[in-house]
Amino acid sequence: MNCVIIVAAGSGKRIGGNIPKQFININGHSILYYTLNRFIASGYYDEYIIVFSKDYLTEGYDLMQAFPHANIKICAGGKERFDSVKNALQLVSEFCNTISIHDAVRPFVTSALLARSLTTVKKYGCAIPGIAIKDSIRILDSEGNSQTVDRSQLRSIQTPQVFETNKLIIAYEQDYRAEFTDDATVFEQAGYSIHLFEGDVNNIKITTPEDLEIVAVRLKNLSA
Repeated sequence: MNCVIIVAAGSGKRIGGNIPKQFININGHSILYYTLNRFIASGYYDEYIIVFSKDYLTEGYDLMQAFPHANIKICAGGKERFDSVKNALQLVSEFCNTISIHDAVRPFVTSALLARSLTTVKKYGCAIPGIAIKDSIRILDSEGNSQTVDRSQLRSIQTPQVFETNKLIIAYEQDYRAEFTDDATVFEQAGYSIHLFEGDVNNIKITTPEDLEIVAVRLKNLSA
């Protein structure tokens, strides 16, 4: 069995407005709806666990009604993303072999990317999508000086990040650390190797108002 955890407990403060960005309505549906629909439509998953903040659990139950034939579970998030994922892990079925963890605000994940991730995790124990960096990169020191970095060795990391279930559960037995910026970092800190595979440049994460404008146009075109 394959399980996916969609983390939708963020406040979306960088976007502005009075609701988190994952609940913004575009052409009749929330961004979270579009994201979840990508996973369900792929046919690769048996279980869907969505993490909401305590103030938005009602939206979670509404989303379950929109997909009555999918095995959807919801839970409340925690203070940090780490806590939210840890809460979700409590709901994972004992028959689940892989766990994919995805950002609620990446609504353009494709079936092709999902297929690559599930093939990769079976071989390496984890599968982390990354894309090459196009811009020149420089490191800035505390005195304002900078030096160039070889960008050919750098990757921008995406989701879903996919792991063998037993290993991920062990990794999340650790105490929270500030450097846990994503699930791969937690997994690595537990002593496991990280395997990258080719991500997708279109699998963007909505972070800024400008991102939201681009996503709104793309989603409306898809629905047209």
